[in-house]
Amino acid sequence: MHCRVAPLFAALALLVASCSDDATTTTDGAEPTTTVTTTTTASTEPQSTTTEPPPPEPGRGVTDDTIHVGFLGIDFKTLRDLGLVDINRGDYQLVVDAFVDDLNDRGGIHGRNVVGHLELVSPVDLVGADTACLRLTEDIEVFAVVGSLFGPTSTANNCFTRDHGTIMVGAAPTPEERANANAPWITTGVGISLHLPAALHLMADAGLFGDAVGVAWNETEADNAADFLLPTLDGLGIDVVDTFVQGTNGGDAVAGRAEWQTFSEVIKTAGIDTMVMMEATANFGSQQLLDNGFDGQILVVDTIGITASIGSGRTVELSELEGIIGTSWLDSPEAWEQQITQDCVAIFEAANPEITVIRSDLVEKGEPNWSQNIGPLCNWFRIFEMAAKNAGPILNHDSFLTGVEQIGAFELVGQGAGLLEPGKYDASNAIRLTEFDIDDLPDGGGKPYGPMVNLSDLDLE
Repeated sequence: MHCRVAPLFAALALLVASCSDDATTTTDGAEPTTTVTTTTTASTEPQSTTTEPPPPEPGRGVTDDTIHVGFLGIDFKTLRDLGLVDINRGDYQLVVDAFVDDLNDRGGIHGRNVVGHLELVSPVDLVGADTACLRLTEDIEVFAVVGSLFGPTSTANNCFTRDHGTIMVGAAPTPEERANANAPWITTGVGISLHLPAALHLMADAGLFGDAVGVAWNETEADNAADFLLPTLDGLGIDVVDTFVQGTNGGDAVAGRAEWQTFSEVIKTAGIDTMVMMEATANFGSQQLLDNGFDGQILVVDTIGITASIGSGRTVELSELEGIIGTSWLDSPEAWEQQITQDCVAIFEAANPEITVIRSDLVEKGEPNWSQNIGPLCNWFRIFEMAAKNAGPILNHDSFLTGVEQIGAFELVGQGAGLLEPGKYDASNAIRLTEFDIDDLPDGGGKPYGPMVNLSDLDLE
């Protein structure tokens, strides 16, 4: 605002000069009269001004009619061609198109249609992962990315959230990765700060800890061990006899065996009867323990579902792995019975009437296992839809995060209870204990050891 100070003071000066309190003489010789003048002085106090903040702008990738969204999937064809896996989950483009078209047919997001852009990336192709990130964030400029990069390429998830400030719904960030993100990062997993203490509480309630407890983790997991694992054990009144830090991560088999032979001797001498093992030690380390004669209880924490995979690449007989306890979600028959699963399958089958989706564990070898793609994408995309609709007509980072925090409780395919609220951006809110099962699949698997437990019902303080 521009103040007309000079004209204001000029006008005041003119007024004072012409209407002063001095005596004046009339032209006809009459007695002079005195005129009393009241003078108003301009305030010298600064004048406050109110500036309205500019209206919020839509985020990058959002137009009046569209929202551009990137999708990430695993390039299983390349992996099969390389002879690395024998996995067939069908054409992921069909799955993405089914859910995007379904949303748009229902009116989209406040009248905007979602435009999907799919990138298939091999988990061993680091260059391909970076290229996919740059294509989606710089060339297309998507508003958000739905899905995840896996395996060795998972570090490239930071290319989206940290380097290019792009919203991600998917993946499993570490606490450090989430802290460094420059955009909301929402997952369908359970954050380590919640899952690890919950797992230990369930194990304690089940009476799985013996009299002498040892704990093992990989050197890359030191922060999580210090921040969550050891304090929780201490809070439960469980005395840790000794800790073991794996340095090889199983990559060097010879060095790894030598390392665990040393650990095993210490464990035997200390009389340790229960070993708590974090993710990076769960497979290689547990088998080395058994190979060196450990006959106590092995408990696996940190990553949900890893217990079912400890039979792959085994160095001991499957029967020796029986009794290892970890955590999981719903098994395949239970997940198939969920109403949300059937709803998601119905969306895909309506878009592809020539395809009939069957339960994951009933798919014959070589046939496409469609549900392995449908379930995760349905979870991620439903979260995106709910948050974007809650955000209102102006869709940007701030409104999207507010929309996430308003979702509350909902159901996740294969995972049961979900919850998103302020401060909780890892959606899954339920776990159960699971036991390694020698009879499940060629390399074993997991079977329920207890009921699903809603994490909101646990006292983790």
